Amino acid sequence: MRLINSIKDDYKLYKSKLEEQDWEFIKNAEKNFIRHLQWIRSTYAEYSHNKKLLQEIQGKKKLKARDLRYKNELLANIAIFEREKAFLEKSEVFIMDLMLKSSRLIWEEYSENLQIPHTFDEIINSEKNLKFFYSQGIINTYKMRFVPKFLSDDIKKAFPEHPKDEFEEARAMKRHFIIHEGGTNSGKTYMSIQRLMAAESGLYLAPLRLLALEIFDKLNTNGVPCNLKTGEEEIIKHNARHTSSTVEKVDLKSDYDVVVIDEAQMLSDEQRGAAWTRAILGVRAPEIHICCALHATEIVKTLIKDCDDTYEVVTHVRDTELTVEDSEFRFPSSVKDGDALILFSRRSVLTAAAALEEKNISCSIIYGGLPPETRKLQFEKFLSRKSSVVVSTDAIGMGVNLPIKRVVFLEKSKFDGIKERPLYSAEIKQIAGRAGRKGIYEEGFVNTIFPEMKKRLKHSLTCYEEPISKAYLAPTEDILKVAGELEAKLKVWASLDPIEEFYEKINIDRLINLINITKQMGVFKKLTEEELFRCITIPFDESESPILNLWKDYVRLIATGDETSTLFKPSFPEDELLSLEIYYRKIDLYYSFSKAFNMDMDERWVKEERSRVAKLIDEHLRERIVRFKKRCRICGKPLPWNYMHPVCDQCYIMDFDSSEYAMYDEDDFDFGFKDLSEDE
Repeated sequence: MRLINSIKDDYKLYKSKLEEQDWEFIKNAEKNFIRHLQWIRSTYAEYSHNKKLLQEIQGKKKLKARDLRYKNELLANIAIFEREKAFLEKSEVFIMDLMLKSSRLIWEEYSENLQIPHTFDEIINSEKNLKFFYSQGIINTYKMRFVPKFLSDDIKKAFPEHPKDEFEEARAMKRHFIIHEGGTNSGKTYMSIQRLMAAESGLYLAPLRLLALEIFDKLNTNGVPCNLKTGEEEIIKHNARHTSSTVEKVDLKSDYDVVVIDEAQMLSDEQRGAAWTRAILGVRAPEIHICCALHATEIVKTLIKDCDDTYEVVTHVRDTELTVEDSEFRFPSSVKDGDALILFSRRSVLTAAAALEEKNISCSIIYGGLPPETRKLQFEKFLSRKSSVVVSTDAIGMGVNLPIKRVVFLEKSKFDGIKERPLYSAEIKQIAGRAGRKGIYEEGFVNTIFPEMKKRLKHSLTCYEEPISKAYLAPTEDILKVAGELEAKLKVWASLDPIEEFYEKINIDRLINLINITKQMGVFKKLTEEELFRCITIPFDESESPILNLWKDYVRLIATGDETSTLFKPSFPEDELLSLEIYYRKIDLYYSFSKAFNMDMDERWVKEERSRVAKLIDEHLRERIVRFKKRCRICGKPLPWNYMHPVCDQCYIMDFDSSEYAMYDEDDFDFGFKDLSEDE
């Protein structure tokens, strides 16, 4: 019953503001009114709970001293509530009436600014909406109760009832699929590409820009003119009838003789999976090859059968055996030529590579934040034997064909963007499968620095993977055909269940967050809905502040510019590794924005600057890697490569003041080098 005094104080305040006709205060107090009503409901709930507890205690035959004290407390609280019950009822009625006045003022301003035709009374016209209103306020009632019901019919009309029916031309064709299922290094993609090169026209869809570039180079080298289309680059070859593309840039408006869709198990990815679903449903070719892991075959077959197309399954088996070594692995003494050492963050990769370089063991370095051109240079270094080992994140697990003899796990868990978690069996299988390149080694090997992990490795390489059961769907530009706010329409679209249980809609939180950022910037009203949709669907990592800030600058230019406006080029940063990596991603964003809005840009500068930055990053990795060795933040003493703390034991015990330690946050503990961060 402690809340009753707070309820009384607020009641006096609100009553005086109403008497003073302070409508500005009343308009801005909606959240306070909601809280006040919640307090009143809490006292009612507490009263009911206390009555129940009292009945239980009174039902006991014997009461201990502790029970007697508790009984008296309950009786006192019940008496307080019953004494104040009339006031609480009066306060509730008063606040509910005052909240109606407050919210009506809020709605008048909100609806005028956004030109919404619906009135306040329309929104709260049902008992359910009114109840929701008193707990959530008028704007949330509009967005979460009124709009969904109002918009759902329009959205259902804008989108075909069944996702496959969006692609009428594909439905009119007789398409035959060849599903190439199998593990890593089993020859799935190789066979598909051979068929692609023999066709008169063809399309290859890659999960990564690097793989699209690899197939682009391969076809052109083998005398098959081929275009390249990715979100960051476009190269058109004379008389080319083949295209190598990232899956997000799939061409669904042209007919091809053969299409290859690689790494189709990605259709279960929450962020990008919808692109694979769309490609399978919509590509236009009589012959389509799909390469996927074994646990993706069933969902791919389900999509194909749902489209009334035909298919056959070709199972590929590794020709080289994969063995988990029983021998102990110690780093760096056990490292051999042909090893791929696997860690799961950029920082870990660089510190491990620095430790190896200090022992004169030359490394090729691979992680997600590296530009594709830099990765290619690092691959070539290993292929030409200028480096003897690869130090990599799980970025090596997809489509990277290197002469790796042994894969060694130096870490056994990864941060997945939400939490640190153990590796999934499918991840272990995908990465470990890179060992034992066919045609180079007769056998591949797997090991780890963790003896207790070996049993898990052996199980993961042979275990049955739970089949993928869902394929993801994403909103398309068709949503712009529906009248209403984009944010509300996206939420309604996400709330409508797909017609088939094997479809699932993507999480739209990122899109909603970016819309809210444009509102905070004050440019939301200056963007057309089409411009806003393009801005929020441009691929970039909003968790990186420099990239997000550049995105904001470009959005502001789109909102305030005219048809002749162009985007400014990002400025060259200081010559530090992380700064160069971020600068490269800024160039990508400059390119993507310019393409999305058909703006003039300096494509020659983009190409030359990317190449220059990629080489500078490669130079850092080749010549300056030792500077990433871990050192004590205080005394500079070298630390072991996998040391968990920013200072050595001696400094921590003897010299480190705990009050100063508390002043640092996690980002300050960069282990002696100032330009490292976690891999994205």
